[in-house]
Amino acid sequence: MNSKIILSFITIMLSAAPFVSTAQSWDDDDEFYIPSRQGLEFGVNIGVYKAHQNSTVFYNGAGWYELGDNLATLYTIEERLFLGNTEDQINNALNLGGGNFWIPYDSSPLLLPYDPGLMMGLKMLYFWNPESALVMSLDAVNLNAAGPWTLETDLLPGQGQGSTDIRVYGIFGKERRMLGTFGYRTAAYIVDAASWIFELGGTATGVQVKRNFIMVEDNSYHLDREPHQP
Repeated sequence: MNSKIILSFITIMLSAAPFVSTAQSWDDDDEFYIPSRQGLEFGVNIGVYKAHQNSTVFYNGAGWYELGDNLATLYTIEERLFLGNTEDQINNALNLGGGNFWIPYDSSPLLLPYDPGLMMGLKMLYFWNPESALVMSLDAVNLNAAGPWTLETDLLPGQGQGSTDIRVYGIFGKERRMLGTFGYRTAAYIVDAASWIFELGGTATGVQVKRNFIMVEDNSYHLDREPHQP
């Protein structure tokens, strides 16, 4: 019985010997890892995009810009609120009775800060060696901007404070951006698993205006189209 156990143990050890010798010689191998990276690669971009607020001047209700569409109009706040029967709607919403309202010259905000938006897109890289590649990506992001604007009435201010009844409401802009980038990428070796990456290139941006509107009490009024709706 003991001889059978010993024979089985020897057989197992002999069978495992090639694997053991291979594992031992792997650590002693003097050959270095040589990376190989050529051809096309594809990836997905996901990140947070924060746009500069200077471009929000388009949405501030001052009407300084045009939409570039002959069938569309970008109204100022004052133009929009005195179109058609909108003035009567505002009077009713504000409970002015026989009173009046007007838009002060400094009603519009200078800038409306953008909220950060989730950006997603695709990236394509063409490598001709592990360090150098051409990079092209296409990303999309939805952005929202918001700020205050003011309206004055000839009513007495609330709680007798001041001499002018000033109402503050919100003005909003919504847009979609497409960002295309093209550039050159290179890398500086650190270790086999890490390297410094440097990219140089350019970006082209396309903007689609989705909405530009103001709020008066619970009603919204579009500034970026014909006022067929309140």
